[in-house]
Amino acid sequence: MELNTRNFGLINIEEEEIISFPEGIPGFVDAKKYVLLGELTIDNPFQWLQSVDRPEIAFVVTDPFTILSDYIVDVEDSDVKT
Repeated sequence: MELNTRNFGLINIEEEEIISFPEGIPGFVDAKKYVLLGELTIDNPFQWLQSVDRPEIAFVVTDPFTILSDYIVDVEDSDVKT
């Protein structure tokens, strides 16, 4: 599918690449579908989380393990949905 974004112009994405946030992201509850753009590399640990619903929205994101290999997330079992 084609997506015309504010920052990246017209891009092609595959339906299976779409990441859904059923409740949206805090502050952006009406944007529920996103796609990751860019590749993580040693020289560039960042990607873009581009909204599919609102093409003007894109967030810089990273995998924390690429920056801090012993990164730990302490989450209560009751907070995790499987």
